[in-house]
Amino acid sequence: MKEEGVTTAVVAIVDSFDIDQGSFWLSIGVLAVCLCLAFIISAFLASFLTKRFMAPIHKIASTVNELASGNYGVKTEINDNSEIGILAQETDLLAEKLAYASKEEERMEQMQKDYIANISHELRTPVTVLRSSIEALYEGMVPEDQISLYHGQMMTETISLQRLVDDMLELSRLENDGFLIEKEEMDLLMVLEDAVRSIRMIAEERQIKVHCEKPGEEWNCTGDYGRLRQMFLIVLDNALKYSENGRNIWIEAKERGEYYYISIRDEGCGIPYEKQKYVFNRFYRSSGKEADGTGLGLAIMKNIAKHHGIEIRLYSEEGKGTKFSFIIPVNHGK
Repeated sequence: MKEEGVTTAVVAIVDSFDIDQGSFWLSIGVLAVCLCLAFIISAFLASFLTKRFMAPIHKIASTVNELASGNYGVKTEINDNSEIGILAQETDLLAEKLAYASKEEERMEQMQKDYIANISHELRTPVTVLRSSIEALYEGMVPEDQISLYHGQMMTETISLQRLVDDMLELSRLENDGFLIEKEEMDLLMVLEDAVRSIRMIAEERQIKVHCEKPGEEWNCTGDYGRLRQMFLIVLDNALKYSENGRNIWIEAKERGEYYYISIRDEGCGIPYEKQKYVFNRFYRSSGKEADGTGLGLAIMKNIAKHHGIEIRLYSEEGKGTKFSFIIPVNHGK
């Protein structure tokens, strides 16, 4: 401090702080330990989070790559309720759908192959007979007294070919979901009686009795008269084909609640249990017994029933006969 230019007082401030070296290094050590622990914990958390979130994503990506390569049996095997878990579930669902589509495609391809093979088999015999007969006639190798026999054989094979082509076209139309059947009001029992009347004429030639038990009242329904008649005739015709002379065919029509029940039972050779699931397949014949026909009848019958909302049930025992039951809703088609 100065008064009139003369220094009169002085204040001195001295820092007497003395650094404690031991405390300093202890603080540094604690800080280093905390940093190391923080690093270890961060690394552990990073590893855990990576496994928790990235591993499922890698698993899903790997599964998608397998699906893209055509391996539809893979699964993510991730069970989680998070968004990633939902994505994994959708991926597994996609795998199941692709596997089903692949099996369905294989089944359709096999059906096409079988269909072509069956058509070829059915066409081979009549075409071979026709060619052989024509060649023999063309080369003059047939005696005059046998020419008419050859002509008759050729006519028979031609009719067989025409029947096969007609049945194939009929089945193709019926299997088309967009194919519309013209339906009208009718008496279902009259349709059945018409079919029975036609088959009795053939049955009498083989001493096969056709027994028909039906109620006296009308069964009103809506449907295609000609195709329903064809449906019953197919079963009746099969019953004749696979029955021995002198046997019986039983037809029963009953109304139970909201359904009409019509059953056609024969005393023929029957169908083995393991083969019953194939009887509605194209060209399939359940018995080794030779029988006329194209092998398309039951397939056509099944599709006629489908277009009319009719359920078909098959009961058969080898050596004892076969029974077809038709279950028709009373108000079906209305």
